Amino acid sequence: MALIVPGKSKCALCEAVLQQGDRLVATSHFIGDRSDPLWRYSDAPFHYRCFIRWKSRHEFICKFNDIVRKSDSPAARAQYMTWDGEILEGTDEDVRGVRVQSLLIILDELWMRAECAPLEDLLRVRPGDSKNHEFRDYWAELTLPEHLAFWEGRVLGGGMNPMAQEWSERALEDCRRRANSK
Repeated sequence: MALIVPGKSKCALCEAVLQQGDRLVATSHFIGDRSDPLWRYSDAPFHYRCFIRWKSRHEFICKFNDIVRKSDSPAARAQYMTWDGEILEGTDEDVRGVRVQSLLIILDELWMRAECAPLEDLLRVRPGDSKNHEFRDYWAELTLPEHLAFWEGRVLGGGMNPMAQEWSERALEDCRRRANSK
């Protein structure tokens, strides 16, 4: 775990000094490749508020989970990072759930930036339109066949607001289509 000295250590993102009582996110060193753009954040502390707003949060969480879950250490292999930086013990299914949850947060932010446009408009590909490509890229990751069980459980579970229900049903439909085309 990152060595943190309140009053001296700095947040890896905002570079402000961390104070006693600050809510933090930190990992042990897990990225060995110094050329990796996320290397400097491995074994570094973050303010929770900085981590949550970090544009590379999803990539960092996925990288942590991918690397740690392949570790030689059985204790490390049992760990995973949640969407908000908490380190827990769990299953591969928990890790997939975190990935989906993290993607939904990104997509929700992109949806708000697109002035809450209908989902169909965000997913529609128009010649020469690169406006919604980021949304479509994250949607493609969200609807990978490996996420099918998550979407089946979510849609069958119900209890969502109408927009969440629409998105979940569409994600399930897209996941099933992709799984069947393999």
